[in-house]
Amino acid sequence: IPASSETETVLVELLDLTGNVVKTWRFDGGAAMQENLDINDLENGIYVLRISFDGRLVQQKRIVKAG
Repeated sequence: IPASSETETVLVELLDLTGNVVKTWRFDGGAAMQENLDINDLENGIYVLRISFDGRLVQQKRIVKAG
């Protein structure tokens, strides 16, 4: 996430296709960051990843498949 040094909190939410939030993560901001998200307990399907920071919102559709 290309956050600035002024970013306080990064909110990451995973939503199912009906719009229900199925998982939420919060991270302390800072310079560019990289985090691993534990999604091992999710069923196969399509989910929307929503990331909010510095008043911005980023959404991406992702397919989750069991390995």
